[in-house]
Amino acid sequence: MARPLSNVARGKILAAATEVIRQVGVQGFSIDQVARQSGVAKTTIYRHFDSRNNLVLAAFHEAHGVHMKAVPNTGSLRDDLFEVLSTDLPTFDDRSLQAIFYGIVAATAYDEELRDLVADGRLEEGNPLVAILERAVERGEIPPGMDPMTAFGFIEGPLVIRSLFQPESLASLDLELLVDQIARALGAS
Repeated sequence: MARPLSNVARGKILAAATEVIRQVGVQGFSIDQVARQSGVAKTTIYRHFDSRNNLVLAAFHEAHGVHMKAVPNTGSLRDDLFEVLSTDLPTFDDRSLQAIFYGIVAATAYDEELRDLVADGRLEEGNPLVAILERAVERGEIPPGMDPMTAFGFIEGPLVIRSLFQPESLASLDLELLVDQIARALGAS
């Protein structure tokens, strides 16, 4: 019988992976570095994370706090979007998290496995935006059939663009106005 995976080891692995990414970026990241930094054996790391890319994404999610996010269900697309974007805004306003996020985005240009993992994660059932959009369709707030990736562009695009080209504007962003504009772009009634 296999031993259960240790939460202590997992925590050490994720903390070390996040620090390694901050030090050397996604391109320079390796399991060897995480093993050295964490003091956890490579075999144990691979029992928790079956690939380098899965560990990279898990480290970002841990740093971003994705694992703790509850999917809002206020009964309104607009209010659900406000909740999600309020939670996401600090990620785009945090230089260290930005570096990890954009490092992952850049790596998807040459790493097909990572690109597929990111795309699959965007569309998986646990993604808050997927759940919010599905409920909005069920309530008749938005028309059915919108491509999820297009919807994600409407929702997250404004934060991504601002963080890249006008990061100082994030602090004064009128999130209420932005959410109203996004809801209209999605065809909300």
